[in-house]
Amino acid sequence: MPGAACQACAAKISALPKPSGNINEPLGTCQNCHSLTCGHHGHRDPNVPEFMCVECDPNLLAASAVLKTTADDFTRSVLAGYHLASLPSDIWRVKDLADFLRRRPGYGEEFFVGISRVDRYLSPTRLAGLFQDVPATNVELLGAAVLILRRLELPLERLPRHLVQIRDLFQ
Repeated sequence: MPGAACQACAAKISALPKPSGNINEPLGTCQNCHSLTCGHHGHRDPNVPEFMCVECDPNLLAASAVLKTTADDFTRSVLAGYHLASLPSDIWRVKDLADFLRRRPGYGEEFFVGISRVDRYLSPTRLAGLFQDVPATNVELLGAAVLILRRLELPLERLPRHLVQIRDLFQ
């Protein structure tokens, strides 16, 4: 009888640059989406003492970026995509890219090299179509979310609509 398998491995999602454990041998269940995840596709977050998968990281970054924005329908849909948003935001919210890297060492700093080339495409005019009042420091979090989507090759059909829209802002 076959054992449990990692959801991201089954979906053929690219692995973290600095993985832990054996590929396709689940180390935990993602607290956000509840999928089984190996150390090549997930990590333990020291702020929220739960295991998180790489497929939920873009949602975490997007929810962190829009948390302080005007609560329009799009912002609410982003926050709804990150299920732990029901917890106090000081527990789960990522404050900046350095905070994310500390909480997600499996990526490594080199994963985000080139982020400035990504976020330069995000003009206030393009942002205004989806968000209102996005602090400048949070644009980097949106850029990091897009880099994860692209570099781990997360399939568009597996993404919530709001992440596809964010990804498209950076084209």
